[in-house]
Amino acid sequence: MVALNDLSPDKQWEVRKSRAVRSQLEDWAALLIVGSVVIALRFGGSHLQLPGLLDVETGASVASPGYELFTKHLIDDSPPNSYDFTLVDPATDSVAVPLPSPCDGKVSDTRTTDPGGYGQFIEVACSDGHYWFMAHLASVSAAPGDVVRKGETLGIQGSTGNSTGEHIHLEIAESSGGTAIGRSRSQPMVSDYLEWLEGG
Repeated sequence: MVALNDLSPDKQWEVRKSRAVRSQLEDWAALLIVGSVVIALRFGGSHLQLPGLLDVETGASVASPGYELFTKHLIDDSPPNSYDFTLVDPATDSVAVPLPSPCDGKVSDTRTTDPGGYGQFIEVACSDGHYWFMAHLASVSAAPGDVVRKGETLGIQGSTGNSTGEHIHLEIAESSGGTAIGRSRSQPMVSDYLEWLEGG
């Protein structure tokens, strides 16, 4: 297990800053729940997901893991239009944590060995047509063809391949193994995912 104290001073400072901001947001946030009924708004054909509560469309639970995030190097240009972030379990300060699926979909590709480069990785074909590629995992817990639901564990965050510390490398494409789409399109999806990861 990697603890907060095992991280570099810069990463420790970033995690502590994230905790302070999150604490302030939690103090300000309020959610109206009447009995066991959650009131949600619909916009067009889309539906609202409330972290830790219910997917309003399906009624299925979509619980957030409530991670803290280290995003100092979120914008990654190797290759262009990719992202890097570190997940931290606030209860244990561990960074050896499960990676939740960003969507309902099907696993389209994995690598469970560590020959270099991306190390161990997983790619998920999401139901909206986008492919989420996540790399440098310590282990992968799903196989190509597996159907996954949002929040289901895909693997454990790690530092395999060409990596200097535990983190997730993320690319979003329109085809399996494809080039990452531009940030103007991917950043809103990434922001929603990261917000959900913290929303426990």
